[in-house]
Amino acid sequence: MVRHSSKTVVKTTSWSVQNSRVWIGLCFGWATLLLASSLWAESHSTKTHGYSFFGELNYPADFAHLAYVNPNAPKGGEISIWGFGTFDSMNPYSRKGRAAALASAPFESLLEGTADEVGASYGLLAESLEYPEDVSWVRFHIRPEARFSDGSAVTAQDVKFTYDLFLEQGLVSFRAVLGEFVQTVEVLDSKTVQYTFLPDSPLRDRIPTVGGLPVMSQAWLSVRAQGWMKAAWSPRSALGRICSIAMRLTAT
Repeated sequence: MVRHSSKTVVKTTSWSVQNSRVWIGLCFGWATLLLASSLWAESHSTKTHGYSFFGELNYPADFAHLAYVNPNAPKGGEISIWGFGTFDSMNPYSRKGRAAALASAPFESLLEGTADEVGASYGLLAESLEYPEDVSWVRFHIRPEARFSDGSAVTAQDVKFTYDLFLEQGLVSFRAVLGEFVQTVEVLDSKTVQYTFLPDSPLRDRIPTVGGLPVMSQAWLSVRAQGWMKAAWSPRSALGRICSIAMRLTAT
């Protein structure tokens, strides 16, 4: 009886070892399959200067200016634009107060649309982007020359920081949309950021949604993160810069 028991234990142990090897083999196989799938997606990804859900882009990668823009137009001067109502902030993404008209104009995004092409976006802060056939992710490569108005460089960390800030403290509308599209945001290097999308998010709007988010300076906002929604100013990435604000009331 003792020998029989001993043999039974040995057999059970041997089966456990074999079973463990099977599970290890399956796990290794799945890992290999996932790696192969990832490498295939990388090798078959589209690398481009813009994105259009409807097909080819109108403008090539090296276009000098948009067709409806006059590159020799006068620069400088002053512009006056009326706005209905009043305002108490120049922060268009604040949950408190009322922002002035065109307060979002000085903020730039990774991609920007044009007035002569429906459904197309071109790299603005982003020099290029790449994505696989199933658009399960998108990778943005930021222009080396991209700068905020204070002279600091725009980085991939600024992109992720802005996304996290909007998700945690931003307008309800922004949080609702981002929560439906984005699964993860990764900083791959100082000039490369990758968005991975939720499988059930709308395919058509994935890239334009994240590419159209404004990019804010982490260095400036990190020390003001608790009160950023009340802040009237922050460094912009656009060439234009707001120097002063004047409010004039007119009664009719």
